[in-house]
Amino acid sequence: CFYGMSRTKNMKGVTIPSQRRYCYYYEQYLRNYVPRNLPLEEKMVKIVRIRLQTIPKFNLSRGSDVWFTISNENLLYDSRKWNKTVTLKSSQSFAEFECQDVVVTDDVLIEFNHEGKIKKKEKMFQFWFNTRFIDQKGVVI
Repeated sequence: CFYGMSRTKNMKGVTIPSQRRYCYYYEQYLRNYVPRNLPLEEKMVKIVRIRLQTIPKFNLSRGSDVWFTISNENLLYDSRKWNKTVTLKSSQSFAEFECQDVVVTDDVLIEFNHEGKIKKKEKMFQFWFNTRFIDQKGVVI
């Protein structure tokens, strides 16, 4: 509530899942690192697979070629360059995308795209995470 009133015009505050995740990261930092005077060290993470548990609702009845990019300040991985587009249909319950062992650190952006009706790139969704807060089980978003 305080954040919503002091930092936003519509007083809604933190509404996007990636924003909530970063608030949770900060809470972890305050609880686990500050009291013990521990540094928050850089952590490298290898992305080997991305799994979508549900398929986003786009015009996928005929199928759509979906690809993703992984970036931080620079583009690190484009699945199209590895011929890793996946044709999704709305009838699917999940989809898996294999990566070429992409190593990332700190803030990471993953963006999913597909070709829209006029064969133009159309963003489906994106999400951010920070590797300093990833444990051995990986990340579920």
